[in-house]
Parts: sequence; structure tokens; C-alpha cells
Amino acid sequence: MRPQYTFPLNAEKLQVEEFGILVAKNFSLPAPLGEILYNRGITELSEVQDFLYPQLSMLPSPYTMKGMGQAVECILDTIKAEKPIFIHGDYDVDGITATVLLTSFFKEVKIKGKVYSYIPNRLIENYGLSVSSINNLVALSGQAQGGLLISVDCGITSVKEVAYAKELGLRVIITDHHEPKEILPDAEAIVNPKQNGCEFPFSLLSGVGVVFFLVMALRKALVESDILTIASLPNLKKYLDLVALGTVADVVPLVGVNRILVRAGLEVLSASNRIGIFYLCDLSGTQGRQLQPEDIAFKLAPRINASGRLGFPEVSFNLLSADDGEQGLKCAQQLELMNTQRKQLEFNALADIEGKCNQQFQAGASGLVVYQENCHPGVIGILASRMTDSFGLPVIIFTNDNTGVCGQHIKGSGRSVPGVNLLQLLQQCKLLIEQFGGHSMAAGLTIKKANLKDFILKFQDT
Repeated sequence: MRPQYTFPLNAEKLQVEEFGILVAKNFSLPAPLGEILYNRGITELSEVQDFLYPQLSMLPSPYTMKGMGQAVECILDTIKAEKPIFIHGDYDVDGITATVLLTSFFKEVKIKGKVYSYIPNRLIENYGLSVSSINNLVALSGQAQGGLLISVDCGITSVKEVAYAKELGLRVIITDHHEPKEILPDAEAIVNPKQNGCEFPFSLLSGVGVVFFLVMALRKALVESDILTIASLPNLKKYLDLVALGTVADVVPLVGVNRILVRAGLEVLSASNRIGIFYLCDLSGTQGRQLQPEDIAFKLAPRINASGRLGFPEVSFNLLSADDGEQGLKCAQQLELMNTQRKQLEFNALADIEGKCNQQFQAGASGLVVYQENCHPGVIGILASRMTDSFGLPVIIFTNDNTGVCGQHIKGSGRSVPGVNLLQLLQQCKLLIEQFGGHSMAAGLTIKKANLKDFILKFQDT
């Protein structure tokens, strides 16, 4: 039961010590905890209650998210016409869980049209939507054109790619949580809480979080359209284990709506009702106990991520979609082996990259940029994160790009530190970049190898 409390008239102006006393009085908690919350920006008792006792009933309406109504209408039209739905995901935990969630929902509500899903291979395809990935996805249906393409955890900057999809006769819905650029794709609907004019009260969702709200809205609309009955509706709580995995793994802040979703998701995840998760928890030593965000961050997410890093994202998709023990166990064992391989690849490159970063750090660089020719592209993000932790500066690590013209391009992964917006830094270097996108704290990019020296100078001068 949630506690009842009273508000003093001057609650908004309380000093930290007084706030701690009020928290102790109203919530039966130690006063120092209230002081910690105050110092973290939680300065109202209502905020304390929401932080300590998050409940699913507190979730905002999905229809306050810009583009949600248009997206739902477009999906309903496709379902009624029994046309195919193509779901395009991404190869990290957030993208894979989002793909599994949306695919599983359509499967559970038994729409008559076919549903196809695709996760690109990071070793031979670019991040997010690309001409090749769209072609590969559409080819799954064996038909030349028609249907609906839904992107999850990607697409917000894919202007040319969306135009190409529409040339194929596809309608397009973008669901994403990455930072939009000035020019948006010409899609039927864009659902992203970061886009201008969005009234959704929380902008820090993960990609799978955005998809969960899409499913919330779609679930209601299916009943209102007489496509489903109330009795046949799926309980969406079962999908919150996927939401917790993707949200924690993508390192978005666990506050507000994310905190509500993750707390409920951890309960579902701990029950290990998803057969693949059962075996993954068993192999990672987390089985049989209440899981915490740290278990996702350091045990489960690295294993799920490992398949995408090594170029086999379908293994993690199959793990999370498994409906029998044999498949679940096989996928979990494959991920365990891949994670071991990932660690070795990371170890092989660590010392050399650390030495190059230290050299730049000692020279007083404001940001560290390293080109490691033979580094496996699947681990440059992890290594960039390690270097950021070690040196306290933004770090970008480049390696060879196998997706473009051989030898002419290099791909990079960057991580930043609090207070330094990595995307803004890259925006100032955009004339030297072929492609980039991501968050303020993490981004991916591709540049011409010939521009590397100029890029380093520009990046470190911003």
C-alpha cells in the first residue's frame, strides 16, 4: 500500500536536512536517504513517492506521444487489408528486444497478414535502415512490393532509406528514441519522444520502451476496431521482461517512466517464464533469485549483445523468441560461447588502444580518437566505454569498415562523459563525416579514412 503524507506550505524551498526529516516522517525511512534523494534532484514528496513506489498505473497515455495515432491507424489499415508487416530492428539488446516484442505481439493477436522481422548484421551492413537491409527484409516475403515497414530502435535519420522503401511500394512507420536531425524521414508516422512538438511527458525512453507504448495503443485500438475481443487481448505485462532488458542495457536513466517499466519488468524477468531467459540465467549464475539492474548490465546484456557484436544477431532473437526448451538451451549455450569470444577480442586490442589513448591524454587532448586497424568492429563500443571510464574524456575508436567501399571508409563508436554532448561534438565535425547518429552519451559514425587526421583535429578543437 502506498503511504499517505502531508505537504508543508514551503515544501519546494526546504533545505536538504529538513527534507530528509520530512522523508523520514512520511515514509518511515532514514533521514539521510531523503537527503540523498534531495541532492539527486528529488525535492518534492510526490517525487519521492513516485521514485520509491513506481506502479504501472502511473504510465502516461501512449497517445500523448506525437505520431502515435497515425502509426496505429496505419497498422490497423495494414491488418485489415491482410498485407505483410516488415519489422526492422537493430543488433544491440535494445533493438533485439524491441523486435522480439513487436513480432511476438503480432503473433499473439493472430493477425491474418504475414509478419517478417529482420536484424542487420553489423559486420557487413550499416547501422539501422539501409538499402541492403530493406531489400533483405522484403525478400523474406518473396514479393516485389507492398505492405508496411516498421522500424524499431532506428530510422529517425534514415531519410534516403525511407524514400527507397516507399519506392518499393511500402508504407513506413518509424519508431525510435535516438536524436532527430533537422530533416525527418517522409514516413507515414514517426513515433519518437525526442521529436519536436511531442507532448509525451518523458523523453528518455529506450527503443523497446517506445515499442511498448506503441503496443499499448495498438492493443486498445484492436478492440475498438472489433478486430479483437477484450477476452482475447494479451496481457502486456508479460513483455516487460524484454523492456527491462533493453532499457537497462541501453543505459538510459532509470528515472520516471523508465523506472516504472524496469521495476515491473524485473519482476517478470526474475520469474524466468521466457524459456530462453531461464537457460541464460542458469548459465550466467543469476537463476533462482530476484534480479536487479546490475544483473542485466553485467550478466545478461553482455551475453545477449555478444551475438550482434560477432555478426549473428539472430541467435539472441531466437533465444528471446524460443518456445521450447531445446531451442532455448541451444541459444543460451551459443551466447555463452560468443561472450567468451567477445572478451578475448576485447582483450587482444585493449593494451594497444589504452596506450594510444594515454599518449593523447598526456598531450592534453580534450577528446581521444584512436584508429585501431585490426580491431574487431563488434567490440569498439565496449573499448570506447572503457577508455572513457579510464580517462574521463569523450572517446571515439575507429576500425576498418567492411560495409562500404573497401579500404576507403572507417567506422567508429564513441562514448562521452556527463556534461559533454557527443552528438553536438559530431555535429560540429559533420563536414568530415559520412554518417552518424546516436545519443548525447554514445554514437556511431563512418568517415573516409583519408579524413581521419582532419577529423581528429576538428574533434579535439571543438
